[in-house]
Amino acid sequence: MKNKYFGDTRDLFKYDLILKITQEVVSIHRFLFIPMLTSDDDSSDGNKTNYIKAKAGTQNKELMTHLKDCVNRDRRNIMEIEPYFKSNGVEIYIHEELFIHRNRRDYFGKVK
Repeated sequence: MKNKYFGDTRDLFKYDLILKITQEVVSIHRFLFIPMLTSDDDSSDGNKTNYIKAKAGTQNKELMTHLKDCVNRDRRNIMEIEPYFKSNGVEIYIHEELFIHRNRRDYFGKVK
């Protein structure tokens, strides 16, 4: 994942699914998110932000508004999802260290 992709339609699906799971499974109150964040580059991925055309997550208007706000205010950063989950009673830890394939073992060793 790259920060520049944050807020696209894939995130709408992913975060809506995570919220549903954490709210409906009584024993889950928090989760660890390991996005394997990599440095931004020149690719054009992540430009799909027309949530009306999204295949999933479109019933979650609050999440759509949050993601749209992040995109429109140029706050495309994985850490921007934390306040959304907290406002919905879900504790989240985001491992935000950059992932480098050759350092895979060290990367996952640092996950708490």
